[in-house]
Amino acid sequence: MSSTSNYAVVIALGQLVIAAMVGGIGFYFAREQSRTARQKLRLDLFDRRFRVFEAARSFISVVLAHGGYEVRDLHAFLVGTIDAQFLLNDEIVLYLREIANRASKLHALKAASNPQSPGPDKAALIKKHYEKLNWISEQIDVLANRFRPFLQLEG
Repeated sequence: MSSTSNYAVVIALGQLVIAAMVGGIGFYFAREQSRTARQKLRLDLFDRRFRVFEAARSFISVVLAHGGYEVRDLHAFLVGTIDAQFLLNDEIVLYLREIANRASKLHALKAASNPQSPGPDKAALIKKHYEKLNWISEQIDVLANRFRPFLQLEG
């Protein structure tokens, strides 16, 4: 074998090694970009889910603080939780609807059990009002427990 052919083999092997190194480096950067993109997606999903959680928690807090709510509070709750259907499972979506439905019944009972409002069975209406309010008050802890699996950053 001549030195020229040895030189050609060395050059060919060198090019092969350099190409493999460039490919390996490219693979490493592509893998890291993919990992970063997954982490960003996870964080974005967390942020959007947390906004739904916060809208529900805020609404429950308003209802508890005032024994009811204003129409704007219900509107903020409904708008703030509308994306739940895309971000969370059906169980959470139904749970959020249940909060809205029970709060609406509470709102109607509050109006009906108003001491200035005439009507029969005032004591029964007041009792129902407080039962609904009690259910709403229990939802502060229930809400956090139901959302917890969706608000984990690890994994």
